[in-house]
Amino acid sequence: MDRLARGASTHPHGAQFHKEEKLALLAAIVDSSDDAIISKDLDGTITSWNRGAEKIYGYSAEEMIGRRFSVLIHPAHPEDMSTILQRIRSGEHIRHFETVRVRKGGGPLPVSLSESPICDADGKIIGLSSIARDITERRRVEEQARATSQHAQSLIEASLDPLVTISPKGKIGLARSFSSLADSEQRYRTLTENAHDAISVLTPDGVIREVNRQFTDTFGYSADQMVGRHIRDFAALGREEKNMQSYGQTVATGSGRTAPVEIRKADGSIVLMEFSNSAVQVGGERLVFSIGRDVTEQMRAQAQLMISDRMASVGTLAAGVAHGINNPLAVVLGNLELAVKDADEMSIEANVSPRLVELQESLHDARDAALRVREIVKDLKIFSRAEEDRLTAVDVHQVLESTLRMAWTEIRHRARLVKTYGKVPCVDANESRLGQVFLNLIVNAAQAIPEGHANANEIRVVTGTDAIGRAVVEVRDTGPGMTTETLKMLFTPFFSTKPTGVGTGLGLTMCQRIVNGLGGEIAVESQPGSGTTFKVILPAARGDHMEEAPVAVPPSAVRRGPRAGRR
Repeated sequence: MDRLARGASTHPHGAQFHKEEKLALLAAIVDSSDDAIISKDLDGTITSWNRGAEKIYGYSAEEMIGRRFSVLIHPAHPEDMSTILQRIRSGEHIRHFETVRVRKGGGPLPVSLSESPICDADGKIIGLSSIARDITERRRVEEQARATSQHAQSLIEASLDPLVTISPKGKIGLARSFSSLADSEQRYRTLTENAHDAISVLTPDGVIREVNRQFTDTFGYSADQMVGRHIRDFAALGREEKNMQSYGQTVATGSGRTAPVEIRKADGSIVLMEFSNSAVQVGGERLVFSIGRDVTEQMRAQAQLMISDRMASVGTLAAGVAHGINNPLAVVLGNLELAVKDADEMSIEANVSPRLVELQESLHDARDAALRVREIVKDLKIFSRAEEDRLTAVDVHQVLESTLRMAWTEIRHRARLVKTYGKVPCVDANESRLGQVFLNLIVNAAQAIPEGHANANEIRVVTGTDAIGRAVVEVRDTGPGMTTETLKMLFTPFFSTKPTGVGTGLGLTMCQRIVNGLGGEIAVESQPGSGTTFKVILPAARGDHMEEAPVAVPPSAVRRGPRAGRR
Protein backbone atom coordinates (compact mmCIF):
# COMPACT_ATOMS: atom_id res chain seq x y z
CA MET A 1 0.00 0.00 0.00
CA ASP A 2 2.87 2.37 0.80
CA ARG A 3 4.29 1.99 -2.69
CA LEU A 4 0.91 2.62 -4.28
CA ALA A 5 0.44 5.70 -2.14
CA ARG A 6 3.91 6.98 -3.04
CA GLY A 7 3.18 6.33 -6.70
CA ALA A 8 -0.02 8.35 -6.50
CA SER A 9 1.82 11.37 -5.12
CA THR A 10 4.88 11.31 -7.36
CA HIS A 11 3.13 11.56 -10.72
CA PRO A 12 0.97 14.56 -11.72
CA HIS A 13 -1.74 12.39 -13.25
CA GLY A 14 -1.90 10.06 -10.26
CA ALA A 15 -4.56 12.06 -8.41
CA GLN A 16 -7.10 11.05 -11.04
CA PHE A 17 -6.86 7.38 -10.22
CA HIS A 18 -5.36 6.90 -6.80
CA LYS A 19 -8.18 7.61 -4.45
CA GLU A 20 -7.76 6.28 -0.94
CA GLU A 21 -10.91 4.28 -1.61
CA LYS A 22 -9.10 2.30 -4.30
CA LEU A 23 -6.07 1.75 -2.08
CA ALA A 24 -8.18 0.48 0.80
CA LEU A 25 -10.26 -1.87 -1.34
CA LEU A 26 -7.24 -3.29 -3.15
CA ALA A 27 -4.56 -3.26 -0.46
CA ALA A 28 -5.16 -6.72 0.96
CA ILE A 29 -5.22 -8.39 -2.46
CA VAL A 30 -2.84 -6.23 -4.44
CA ASP A 31 -0.02 -6.34 -1.91
CA SER A 32 -0.20 -10.12 -1.61
CA SER A 33 -0.97 -10.88 -5.25
CA ASP A 34 1.54 -12.58 -7.52
CA ASP A 35 -0.17 -10.87 -10.46
CA ALA A 36 1.12 -7.56 -11.79
CA ILE A 37 -1.60 -4.96 -11.18
CA ILE A 38 -0.83 -1.69 -12.96
CA SER A 39 -2.70 1.52 -13.78
CA LYS A 40 -1.76 3.85 -16.61
CA ASP A 41 -3.21 6.90 -18.31
CA LEU A 42 -4.27 7.05 -21.95
CA ASP A 43 -0.82 8.28 -22.96
CA GLY A 44 0.65 5.06 -21.60
CA THR A 45 2.23 6.67 -18.52
CA ILE A 46 2.32 4.29 -15.55
CA THR A 47 0.54 5.63 -12.46
CA SER A 48 0.62 2.62 -10.10
CA TRP A 49 2.83 -0.47 -9.78
CA ASN A 50 2.29 -3.22 -7.20
CA ARG A 51 4.59 -5.84 -5.64
CA GLY A 52 3.44 -8.42 -8.16
CA ALA A 53 4.62 -6.13 -10.96
CA GLU A 54 7.97 -5.73 -9.23
CA LYS A 55 8.32 -9.50 -8.97
CA ILE A 56 7.23 -10.30 -12.53
CA TYR A 57 8.91 -7.48 -14.45
CA GLY A 58 11.89 -6.88 -12.16
CA TYR A 59 11.42 -3.11 -11.86
CA SER A 60 10.62 -1.35 -8.57
CA ALA A 61 7.67 1.02 -8.19
CA GLU A 62 10.09 3.93 -7.89
CA GLU A 63 11.63 2.99 -11.23
CA MET A 64 8.32 2.70 -13.09
CA ILE A 65 5.87 5.29 -11.73
CA GLY A 66 5.79 8.10 -14.28
CA ARG A 67 7.53 6.12 -17.05
CA ARG A 68 5.94 5.15 -20.35
CA PHE A 69 4.56 1.62 -20.55
CA SER A 70 6.26 1.14 -23.91
CA VAL A 71 9.45 0.10 -22.07
CA LEU A 72 7.69 -3.25 -21.42
CA ILE A 73 6.52 -3.87 -25.01
CA HIS A 74 8.34 -6.71 -26.76
CA PRO A 75 9.85 -5.84 -30.19
CA ALA A 76 7.95 -8.76 -31.74
CA HIS A 77 4.62 -7.28 -30.58
CA PRO A 78 4.85 -3.53 -31.25
CA GLU A 79 1.16 -3.26 -32.06
CA ASP A 80 -0.02 -4.53 -28.65
CA MET A 81 -0.36 -1.18 -26.92
CA SER A 82 -2.16 0.58 -29.78
CA THR A 83 -4.53 -2.38 -30.21
CA ILE A 84 -5.36 -2.47 -26.50
CA LEU A 85 -5.79 1.31 -26.32
CA GLN A 86 -8.12 1.29 -29.31
CA ARG A 87 -10.30 -1.40 -27.74
CA ILE A 88 -10.28 0.29 -24.32
CA ARG A 89 -11.23 3.69 -25.81
CA SER A 90 -14.34 2.02 -27.21
CA GLY A 91 -15.24 0.92 -23.66
CA GLU A 92 -14.30 -2.73 -24.15
CA HIS A 93 -13.01 -4.93 -21.32
CA ILE A 94 -10.22 -7.23 -22.51
CA ARG A 95 -10.01 -10.66 -20.89
CA HIS A 96 -7.11 -13.13 -20.99
CA PHE A 97 -5.19 -11.56 -23.86
CA GLU A 98 -1.96 -13.55 -24.22
CA THR A 99 1.18 -11.81 -25.43
CA VAL A 100 4.86 -11.34 -24.59
CA ARG A 101 6.29 -8.49 -22.52
CA VAL A 102 9.90 -7.60 -21.64
CA ARG A 103 11.46 -8.10 -18.21
CA LYS A 104 14.12 -5.83 -16.75
CA GLY A 105 17.27 -6.90 -18.52
CA GLY A 106 15.50 -7.58 -21.82
CA GLY A 107 14.26 -11.15 -21.29
CA PRO A 108 10.89 -12.19 -22.78
CA LEU A 109 7.92 -12.63 -20.44
CA PRO A 110 4.80 -14.53 -21.63
CA VAL A 111 1.75 -13.05 -19.89
CA SER A 112 -2.03 -13.31 -19.82
CA LEU A 113 -3.57 -9.82 -19.62
CA SER A 114 -6.91 -8.47 -18.47
CA GLU A 115 -7.40 -4.79 -19.31
CA SER A 116 -10.27 -2.55 -18.18
CA PRO A 117 -11.06 1.14 -18.73
CA ILE A 118 -10.92 3.59 -15.81
CA CYS A 119 -13.63 6.25 -15.99
CA ASP A 120 -14.14 9.58 -14.25
CA ALA A 121 -17.37 10.77 -12.64
CA ASP A 122 -18.83 11.69 -16.04
CA GLY A 123 -18.11 8.25 -17.50
CA LYS A 124 -15.21 9.53 -19.59
CA ILE A 125 -12.40 7.01 -20.03
CA ILE A 126 -9.24 8.46 -18.47
CA GLY A 127 -6.98 5.45 -18.12
CA LEU A 128 -6.49 1.69 -18.05
CA SER A 129 -6.18 -0.89 -15.30
CA SER A 130 -4.09 -3.91 -16.22
CA ILE A 131 -3.73 -7.28 -14.51
CA ALA A 132 -0.95 -9.49 -15.89
CA ARG A 133 -0.15 -13.08 -14.95
CA ASP A 134 3.15 -14.77 -15.73
CA ILE A 135 2.29 -17.85 -17.84
CA THR A 136 5.87 -18.98 -18.47
CA GLU A 137 5.42 -22.20 -16.50
CA ARG A 138 2.06 -22.97 -18.08
CA ARG A 139 3.47 -22.46 -21.57
CA ARG A 140 6.37 -24.79 -20.72
CA VAL A 141 3.99 -27.47 -19.43
CA GLU A 142 1.75 -27.16 -22.49
CA GLU A 143 4.66 -27.44 -24.89
CA GLN A 144 6.16 -30.44 -23.08
CA ALA A 145 2.79 -32.14 -22.85
CA ARG A 146 2.12 -31.51 -26.53
CA ALA A 147 5.54 -32.87 -27.50
CA THR A 148 5.09 -35.95 -25.32
CA SER A 149 1.59 -36.58 -26.67
CA GLN A 150 2.78 -36.28 -30.27
CA HIS A 151 5.71 -38.61 -29.63
CA ALA A 152 3.51 -41.24 -28.00
CA GLN A 153 0.95 -40.92 -30.79
CA SER A 154 3.58 -41.37 -33.49
CA LEU A 155 4.75 -44.57 -31.80
CA ILE A 156 1.20 -45.86 -31.68
CA GLU A 157 0.51 -45.04 -35.31
CA ALA A 158 3.79 -46.66 -36.42
CA SER A 159 2.84 -49.99 -34.85
CA LEU A 160 0.93 -52.68 -36.75
CA ASP A 161 -0.60 -54.01 -33.53
CA PRO A 162 -2.64 -52.22 -30.90
CA LEU A 163 -0.26 -51.17 -28.15
CA VAL A 164 -2.49 -49.26 -25.74
CA THR A 165 -5.56 -50.18 -23.75
CA ILE A 166 -7.49 -47.83 -21.50
CA SER A 167 -8.97 -49.20 -18.29
CA PRO A 168 -12.33 -48.00 -16.96
CA LYS A 169 -10.42 -45.55 -14.74
CA GLY A 170 -8.30 -44.31 -17.59
CA LYS A 171 -5.01 -45.98 -16.68
CA ILE A 172 -2.82 -46.40 -19.76
CA GLY A 173 -1.51 -49.95 -20.06
CA LEU A 174 0.77 -51.69 -22.59
CA ALA A 175 -0.57 -54.54 -24.68
CA ARG A 176 3.04 -55.48 -25.40
CA SER A 177 6.31 -54.18 -24.08
CA PHE A 178 8.12 -51.47 -25.98
CA SER A 179 10.72 -49.64 -23.95
CA SER A 180 10.42 -46.49 -26.08
CA LEU A 181 6.69 -46.23 -25.39
CA ALA A 182 7.26 -46.99 -21.72
CA ASP A 183 9.82 -44.18 -21.62
CA SER A 184 7.33 -41.81 -23.22
CA GLU A 185 4.66 -42.73 -20.70
CA GLN A 186 7.12 -42.28 -17.84
CA ARG A 187 8.02 -38.82 -19.09
CA TYR A 188 4.32 -38.02 -19.32
CA ARG A 189 3.74 -39.25 -15.76
CA THR A 190 6.69 -37.26 -14.42
CA LEU A 191 5.56 -34.16 -16.26
CA THR A 192 1.95 -34.24 -15.13
CA GLU A 193 2.56 -35.34 -11.55
CA ASN A 194 5.06 -32.54 -10.93
CA ALA A 195 3.24 -29.82 -12.85
CA HIS A 196 1.92 -26.77 -11.01
CA ASP A 197 -1.24 -26.79 -13.11
CA ALA A 198 -4.30 -29.00 -12.68
CA ILE A 199 -4.05 -31.49 -15.56
CA SER A 200 -6.71 -33.99 -16.59
CA VAL A 201 -7.67 -36.29 -19.45
CA LEU A 202 -11.37 -36.27 -20.37
CA THR A 203 -13.72 -37.83 -22.87
CA PRO A 204 -15.33 -35.39 -25.33
CA ASP A 205 -18.62 -35.59 -23.43
CA GLY A 206 -16.92 -34.68 -20.13
CA VAL A 207 -16.14 -37.92 -18.27
CA ILE A 208 -12.88 -37.72 -16.31
CA ARG A 209 -10.32 -40.38 -17.29
CA GLU A 210 -7.18 -39.21 -15.50
CA VAL A 211 -6.08 -36.45 -13.15
CA ASN A 212 -2.68 -35.39 -11.82
CA ARG A 213 -1.68 -34.64 -8.24
CA GLN A 214 -2.19 -30.89 -8.60
CA PHE A 215 -5.72 -31.49 -9.87
CA THR A 216 -6.68 -33.42 -6.73
CA ASP A 217 -4.86 -30.93 -4.49
CA THR A 218 -6.71 -28.01 -6.08
CA PHE A 219 -10.18 -29.43 -5.55
CA GLY A 220 -9.63 -31.52 -2.41
CA TYR A 221 -10.90 -34.81 -3.85
CA SER A 222 -8.91 -38.02 -4.25
CA ALA A 223 -8.25 -39.40 -7.74
CA ASP A 224 -10.65 -42.29 -7.04
CA GLN A 225 -13.40 -39.78 -6.19
CA MET A 226 -12.98 -38.00 -9.52
CA VAL A 227 -11.96 -40.53 -12.17
CA GLY A 228 -14.99 -41.99 -13.94
CA ARG A 229 -17.30 -39.14 -12.93
CA HIS A 230 -18.67 -36.37 -15.12
CA ILE A 231 -17.30 -32.83 -14.82
CA ARG A 232 -20.88 -31.64 -14.36
CA ASP A 233 -20.83 -33.30 -10.93
CA PHE A 234 -18.20 -30.81 -9.73
CA ALA A 235 -19.76 -27.62 -11.08
CA ALA A 236 -20.97 -24.99 -8.62
CA LEU A 237 -24.69 -25.19 -7.92
CA GLY A 238 -26.62 -23.68 -10.81
CA ARG A 239 -23.55 -23.45 -13.05
CA GLU A 240 -23.70 -26.97 -14.54
CA GLU A 241 -25.06 -25.98 -17.95
CA LYS A 242 -22.83 -22.92 -18.24
CA ASN A 243 -19.72 -24.98 -17.47
CA MET A 244 -20.71 -27.70 -19.94
CA GLN A 245 -21.39 -25.12 -22.65
CA SER A 246 -17.93 -23.61 -22.14
CA TYR A 247 -16.31 -27.06 -22.27
CA GLY A 248 -18.32 -28.11 -25.32
CA GLN A 249 -17.24 -25.05 -27.30
CA THR A 250 -13.54 -25.85 -26.89
CA VAL A 251 -14.09 -29.53 -27.72
CA ALA A 252 -16.04 -28.66 -30.86
CA THR A 253 -13.21 -26.48 -32.18
CA GLY A 254 -10.50 -28.99 -31.23
CA SER A 255 -8.73 -26.67 -28.81
CA GLY A 256 -9.21 -23.45 -26.91
CA ARG A 257 -9.42 -21.78 -23.55
CA THR A 258 -12.60 -21.65 -21.51
CA ALA A 259 -13.90 -18.55 -19.80
CA PRO A 260 -13.50 -18.79 -16.00
CA VAL A 261 -15.90 -21.44 -14.67
CA GLU A 262 -17.06 -22.04 -11.11
CA ILE A 263 -16.05 -25.39 -9.59
CA ARG A 264 -17.19 -26.75 -6.23
CA LYS A 265 -14.35 -28.04 -4.06
CA ALA A 266 -14.66 -30.95 -1.65
CA ASP A 267 -15.14 -28.56 1.29
CA GLY A 268 -18.02 -26.82 -0.51
CA SER A 269 -16.13 -23.64 -1.35
CA ILE A 270 -16.10 -22.25 -4.89
CA VAL A 271 -12.99 -21.79 -7.02
CA LEU A 272 -12.82 -20.01 -10.38
CA MET A 273 -10.85 -22.06 -12.91
CA GLU A 274 -9.71 -21.38 -16.44
CA PHE A 275 -9.02 -24.45 -18.61
CA SER A 276 -6.95 -24.83 -21.77
CA ASN A 277 -8.33 -27.84 -23.67
CA SER A 278 -6.83 -29.73 -26.61
CA ALA A 279 -8.36 -32.72 -28.42
CA VAL A 280 -5.93 -35.65 -28.97
CA GLN A 281 -6.17 -39.12 -30.51
CA VAL A 282 -4.98 -42.03 -28.35
CA GLY A 283 -5.28 -45.53 -29.82
CA GLY A 284 -8.00 -44.38 -32.17
CA GLU A 285 -10.01 -42.80 -29.35
CA ARG A 286 -10.62 -39.07 -29.19
CA LEU A 287 -9.78 -37.61 -25.78
CA VAL A 288 -9.38 -34.10 -24.39
CA PHE A 289 -6.17 -33.00 -22.70
CA SER A 290 -7.01 -30.22 -20.20
CA ILE A 291 -4.78 -27.85 -18.23
CA GLY A 292 -6.48 -25.74 -15.56
CA ARG A 293 -5.38 -22.89 -13.35
CA ASP A 294 -6.99 -21.14 -10.43
CA VAL A 295 -7.91 -17.56 -11.41
CA THR A 296 -9.98 -16.76 -8.30
CA GLU A 297 -7.56 -14.17 -6.94
CA GLN A 298 -7.07 -12.58 -10.35
CA MET A 299 -10.81 -12.25 -10.95
CA ARG A 300 -11.38 -11.00 -7.40
CA ALA A 301 -8.69 -8.35 -7.81
CA GLN A 302 -10.15 -7.27 -11.12
CA ALA A 303 -13.70 -7.10 -9.77
CA GLN A 304 -12.61 -5.11 -6.73
CA LEU A 305 -10.59 -2.77 -8.92
CA MET A 306 -13.70 -2.09 -11.00
CA ILE A 307 -15.79 -1.56 -7.85
CA SER A 308 -13.11 0.75 -6.50
CA ASP A 309 -13.06 2.84 -9.67
CA ARG A 310 -16.85 2.98 -9.74
CA MET A 311 -17.11 4.03 -6.09
CA ALA A 312 -14.39 6.64 -6.50
CA SER A 313 -16.30 8.10 -9.46
CA VAL A 314 -19.59 8.04 -7.54
CA GLY A 315 -17.90 9.69 -4.57
CA THR A 316 -16.49 12.45 -6.75
CA LEU A 317 -19.88 12.97 -8.39
CA ALA A 318 -21.68 12.99 -5.02
CA ALA A 319 -19.28 15.55 -3.59
CA GLY A 320 -19.73 17.78 -6.64
CA VAL A 321 -23.52 17.51 -6.55
CA ALA A 322 -23.64 18.21 -2.81
CA HIS A 323 -21.43 21.28 -3.16
CA GLY A 324 -23.34 22.56 -6.19
CA ILE A 325 -26.73 22.22 -4.49
CA ASN A 326 -25.83 23.57 -1.05
CA ASN A 327 -25.40 27.24 -1.98
CA PRO A 328 -28.62 27.77 -3.98
CA LEU A 329 -30.47 25.58 -1.46
CA ALA A 330 -29.43 27.90 1.37
CA VAL A 331 -30.93 30.84 -0.54
CA VAL A 332 -34.17 28.93 -1.20
CA LEU A 333 -34.50 27.89 2.45
CA GLY A 334 -33.78 31.40 3.69
CA ASN A 335 -36.46 32.95 1.51
CA LEU A 336 -38.94 30.20 2.36
CA GLU A 337 -38.41 30.77 6.08
CA LEU A 338 -39.14 34.49 5.62
CA ALA A 339 -42.21 33.76 3.49
CA VAL A 340 -43.53 31.20 6.01
CA LYS A 341 -43.00 33.66 8.85
CA ASP A 342 -44.87 36.44 7.02
CA ALA A 343 -47.71 34.09 6.06
CA ASP A 344 -48.03 32.84 9.65
CA GLU A 345 -48.21 36.43 10.97
CA MET A 346 -50.82 37.39 8.39
CA SER A 347 -52.94 34.33 9.24
CA ILE A 348 -53.37 35.60 12.81
CA GLU A 349 -55.41 38.56 11.57
CA ALA A 350 -59.20 38.36 11.40
CA ASN A 351 -61.07 37.60 8.18
CA VAL A 352 -58.18 35.66 6.66
CA SER A 353 -58.61 34.96 2.97
CA PRO A 354 -58.96 31.25 2.02
CA ARG A 355 -56.31 31.89 -0.62
CA LEU A 356 -53.89 32.99 2.12
CA VAL A 357 -54.56 29.73 4.00
CA GLU A 358 -53.78 27.74 0.85
CA LEU A 359 -50.64 29.81 0.28
CA GLN A 360 -49.57 29.21 3.88
CA GLU A 361 -49.96 25.44 3.47
CA SER A 362 -48.05 25.50 0.18
CA LEU A 363 -45.20 27.44 1.75
CA HIS A 364 -44.99 24.99 4.66
CA ASP A 365 -44.90 22.07 2.20
CA ALA A 366 -42.20 23.79 0.14
CA ARG A 367 -40.09 24.42 3.25
CA ASP A 368 -40.46 20.78 4.36
CA ALA A 369 -39.40 19.61 0.89
CA ALA A 370 -36.37 21.92 0.91
CA LEU A 371 -35.38 20.60 4.34
CA ARG A 372 -35.66 17.10 2.94
CA VAL A 373 -33.33 18.07 0.07
CA ARG A 374 -30.87 19.41 2.64
CA GLU A 375 -30.91 16.03 4.40
CA ILE A 376 -30.26 14.25 1.10
CA VAL A 377 -27.32 16.56 0.39
CA LYS A 378 -25.95 15.81 3.84
CA ASP A 379 -26.24 12.07 3.13
CA LEU A 380 -24.46 12.48 -0.20
CA LYS A 381 -21.59 14.27 1.51
CA ILE A 382 -21.18 11.38 3.94
CA PHE A 383 -21.06 8.82 1.13
CA SER A 384 -18.64 10.94 -0.89
CA ARG A 385 -15.88 10.65 1.71
CA ALA A 386 -14.55 7.35 0.38
CA GLU A 387 -11.09 8.82 0.04
CA GLU A 388 -10.84 9.58 3.76
CA ASP A 389 -9.51 6.47 5.45
CA ARG A 390 -8.59 7.93 8.81
CA LEU A 391 -10.70 6.69 11.71
CA THR A 392 -12.71 9.01 13.92
CA ALA A 393 -15.39 8.57 16.57
CA VAL A 394 -18.51 7.92 14.49
CA ASP A 395 -22.14 8.20 15.62
CA VAL A 396 -23.68 4.86 14.58
CA HIS A 397 -27.23 6.22 14.55
CA GLN A 398 -26.29 9.14 12.31
CA VAL A 399 -24.71 6.80 9.74
CA LEU A 400 -27.70 4.45 9.95
CA GLU A 401 -30.16 7.30 9.36
CA SER A 402 -28.23 8.48 6.30
CA THR A 403 -28.03 4.92 5.00
CA LEU A 404 -31.75 4.30 5.45
CA ARG A 405 -32.58 7.46 3.54
CA MET A 406 -30.28 6.36 0.72
CA ALA A 407 -31.84 2.87 0.66
CA TRP A 408 -35.44 4.00 1.00
CA THR A 409 -36.33 3.48 -2.67
CA GLU A 410 -35.34 -0.20 -2.33
CA ILE A 411 -37.32 -0.64 0.88
CA ARG A 412 -40.61 1.19 0.45
CA HIS A 413 -42.29 -1.16 -2.06
CA ARG A 414 -41.12 -4.32 -0.31
CA ALA A 415 -41.47 -3.95 3.45
CA ARG A 416 -42.32 -1.77 6.42
CA LEU A 417 -39.26 -0.24 8.05
CA VAL A 418 -39.14 -0.51 11.84
CA LYS A 419 -36.35 1.07 13.86
CA THR A 420 -35.68 -0.07 17.42
CA TYR A 421 -32.83 2.10 18.60
CA GLY A 422 -31.17 1.73 21.99
CA LYS A 423 -28.14 3.33 23.58
CA VAL A 424 -24.95 2.67 21.62
CA PRO A 425 -21.41 4.01 21.94
CA CYS A 426 -19.65 5.83 19.15
CA VAL A 427 -17.20 3.61 17.29
CA ASP A 428 -13.77 4.26 15.78
CA ALA A 429 -14.53 4.02 12.07
CA ASN A 430 -14.79 5.84 8.77
CA GLU A 431 -18.30 7.13 8.05
CA SER A 432 -18.19 6.16 4.40
CA ARG A 433 -16.97 2.61 5.00
CA LEU A 434 -19.44 2.01 7.81
CA GLY A 435 -22.16 3.38 5.55
CA GLN A 436 -21.10 0.91 2.85
CA VAL A 437 -21.53 -1.97 5.30
CA PHE A 438 -24.98 -0.83 6.49
CA LEU A 439 -26.13 -0.01 2.95
CA ASN A 440 -25.13 -3.44 1.67
CA LEU A 441 -26.92 -5.26 4.50
CA ILE A 442 -30.08 -3.15 4.24
CA VAL A 443 -30.31 -3.35 0.44
CA ASN A 444 -29.71 -7.13 0.60
CA ALA A 445 -32.52 -7.42 3.15
CA ALA A 446 -34.85 -5.44 0.88
CA GLN A 447 -33.94 -7.37 -2.25
CA ALA A 448 -34.64 -10.66 -0.46
CA ILE A 449 -38.31 -9.61 -0.31
CA PRO A 450 -40.42 -9.45 -3.50
CA GLU A 451 -42.04 -6.12 -4.37
CA GLY A 452 -45.75 -5.54 -3.92
CA HIS A 453 -46.43 -6.75 -0.37
CA ALA A 454 -44.88 -4.02 1.77
CA ASN A 455 -47.53 -4.26 4.51
CA ALA A 456 -46.97 -8.00 4.91
CA ASN A 457 -43.19 -7.79 5.32
CA GLU A 458 -40.81 -6.05 7.66
CA ILE A 459 -37.22 -4.87 7.80
CA ARG A 460 -36.21 -4.10 11.36
CA VAL A 461 -33.04 -2.23 12.33
CA VAL A 462 -32.08 -2.73 15.98
CA THR A 463 -29.24 -1.06 17.87
CA GLY A 464 -27.89 -1.64 21.35
CA THR A 465 -24.87 -2.56 23.44
CA ASP A 466 -23.57 -5.99 24.38
CA ALA A 467 -22.31 -7.15 27.79
CA ILE A 468 -18.80 -5.75 27.25
CA GLY A 469 -19.86 -2.36 25.93
CA ARG A 470 -19.59 -2.93 22.19
CA ALA A 471 -22.01 -1.37 19.71
CA VAL A 472 -24.43 -3.87 18.16
CA VAL A 473 -26.44 -3.27 14.98
CA GLU A 474 -28.91 -5.87 13.71
CA VAL A 475 -30.68 -5.89 10.35
CA ARG A 476 -33.59 -8.33 10.30
CA ASP A 477 -35.87 -9.18 7.40
CA THR A 478 -38.91 -11.40 6.90
CA GLY A 479 -37.64 -12.74 3.58
CA PRO A 480 -37.47 -16.42 2.58
CA GLY A 481 -34.36 -17.15 4.66
CA MET A 482 -31.41 -19.33 3.72
CA THR A 483 -30.37 -22.96 4.03
CA THR A 484 -27.43 -24.15 6.12
CA GLU A 485 -25.46 -24.85 2.93
CA THR A 486 -26.00 -21.28 1.70
CA LEU A 487 -24.98 -19.82 5.07
CA LYS A 488 -21.67 -21.69 4.91
CA MET A 489 -20.87 -20.04 1.58
CA LEU A 490 -22.27 -16.58 2.27
CA PHE A 491 -18.97 -14.73 2.80
CA THR A 492 -17.12 -16.62 0.05
CA PRO A 493 -15.92 -14.29 -2.73
CA PHE A 494 -18.11 -14.44 -5.87
CA PHE A 495 -20.79 -16.53 -4.15
CA SER A 496 -24.22 -15.01 -4.68
CA THR A 497 -27.83 -16.06 -4.16
CA LYS A 498 -28.92 -13.46 -6.72
CA PRO A 499 -29.55 -14.26 -10.39
CA THR A 500 -26.58 -14.38 -12.77
CA GLY A 501 -25.54 -10.88 -13.77
CA VAL A 502 -26.99 -9.24 -10.64
CA GLY A 503 -24.21 -8.11 -8.31
CA THR A 504 -20.60 -9.25 -8.12
CA GLY A 505 -20.78 -11.69 -5.22
CA LEU A 506 -18.29 -9.48 -3.38
CA GLY A 507 -20.62 -7.30 -1.27
CA LEU A 508 -20.64 -9.42 1.89
CA THR A 509 -16.96 -10.26 1.47
CA MET A 510 -16.20 -6.53 1.49
CA CYS A 511 -18.50 -6.00 4.50
CA GLN A 512 -16.68 -8.71 6.43
CA ARG A 513 -13.29 -7.25 5.56
CA ILE A 514 -14.31 -3.71 6.58
CA VAL A 515 -15.86 -4.85 9.88
CA ASN A 516 -12.93 -7.12 10.74
CA GLY A 517 -10.56 -4.28 9.89
CA LEU A 518 -12.31 -2.17 12.53
CA GLY A 519 -11.78 -4.90 15.12
CA GLY A 520 -15.39 -6.02 14.95
CA GLU A 521 -17.44 -9.05 13.99
CA ILE A 522 -20.22 -9.76 11.51
CA ALA A 523 -22.53 -12.74 11.92
CA VAL A 524 -25.69 -14.06 10.29
CA GLU A 525 -28.60 -16.23 11.42
CA SER A 526 -31.21 -17.62 9.05
CA GLN A 527 -33.57 -20.50 8.42
CA PRO A 528 -35.71 -21.25 5.37
CA GLY A 529 -39.06 -19.52 5.81
CA SER A 530 -37.96 -17.56 8.88
CA GLY A 531 -36.10 -14.58 7.45
CA THR A 532 -32.51 -13.52 8.05
CA THR A 533 -30.68 -11.49 10.70
CA PHE A 534 -27.28 -9.89 10.17
CA LYS A 535 -25.47 -8.67 13.25
CA VAL A 536 -22.56 -6.20 13.22
CA ILE A 537 -20.59 -5.81 16.46
CA LEU A 538 -18.00 -3.03 16.79
CA PRO A 539 -15.79 -1.98 19.73
CA ALA A 540 -16.61 1.35 21.33
CA ALA A 541 -14.43 4.36 20.58
CA ARG A 542 -11.91 5.01 23.32
CA GLY A 543 -13.28 7.20 26.08
CA ASP A 544 -16.68 7.40 24.43
CA HIS A 545 -20.06 7.83 26.06
CA MET A 546 -23.36 6.25 25.10
CA GLU A 547 -25.38 7.84 22.30
CA GLU A 548 -29.11 8.09 22.92
CA ALA A 549 -31.55 6.91 20.30
CA PRO A 550 -32.56 9.68 17.86
CA VAL A 551 -35.63 11.75 18.72
CA ALA A 552 -38.80 10.51 17.03
CA VAL A 553 -39.37 12.21 13.70
CA PRO A 554 -42.33 14.57 13.14
CA PRO A 555 -45.38 13.34 11.18
CA SER A 556 -44.58 15.56 8.19
CA ALA A 557 -41.23 13.85 7.76
CA VAL A 558 -42.84 10.43 8.19
CA ARG A 559 -45.05 11.16 5.21
CA ARG A 560 -42.03 11.74 2.96
CA GLY A 561 -39.33 9.27 3.87
CA PRO A 562 -38.11 6.00 5.33
CA ARG A 563 -39.16 7.04 8.83
CA ALA A 564 -42.59 5.74 7.87
CA GLY A 565 -41.75 2.41 9.51
CA ARG A 566 -41.85 4.05 12.94
CA ARG A 567 -45.58 4.73 12.75
